[in-house]
Amino acid sequence: MKKALTTVLSILAFSTYANPLVASEPEAYNPLAALGNASSTIDASESSASEVLASVLGAADTAKNSTALPTSAEEQVKLAMEYWHAEGDENLRKARELFALAAKQGNSTAQANLGSLLEHGEGGPADPVEAIYWYKQAALQGDKNAQYALGHAYRKGIGVQVNLEQALVWYRKSCDSGFALACSMVSIYGAQ
Repeated sequence: MKKALTTVLSILAFSTYANPLVASEPEAYNPLAALGNASSTIDASESSASEVLASVLGAADTAKNSTALPTSAEEQVKLAMEYWHAEGDENLRKARELFALAAKQGNSTAQANLGSLLEHGEGGPADPVEAIYWYKQAALQGDKNAQYALGHAYRKGIGVQVNLEQALVWYRKSCDSGFALACSMVSIYGAQ
């Protein structure tokens, strides 16, 4: 993409200098304006082609790298989910960062998903104790997945001491919220 843009802009920049009619009308060609930067003050007739090209490519790189993060928790979760389901460690890291932003705003989906990433060490180092913290935050808001995850953590001793009574408490809450796997766990461990 960058090579194609460089080629096109080079051709356009050099054709501007080859045409005295265009070169005498600076407003006739402004590569930054063509890229949507109408406020640019670069004048192709007074700049070398390499200066114009460097300025255009710099503006394109700046625009690509300065993408603003969404501020609402819902939009952060939506973007985090896209990163989480994409391939690569960098995408998992971005998903984890976005889930953390939304989790701090009280979004239970983000809290549960951040707990999962922390538990499994995806997008950064594993931190089962912090995972439990976020699972609890989501579970207390009624998130059935987080309730199940807490039940699992208490049953297996992930980030907490093994405690089958607490595991059953959370499995029951998750089951009551309609999570079928939690209901299976209640029937297995509740009969003991």
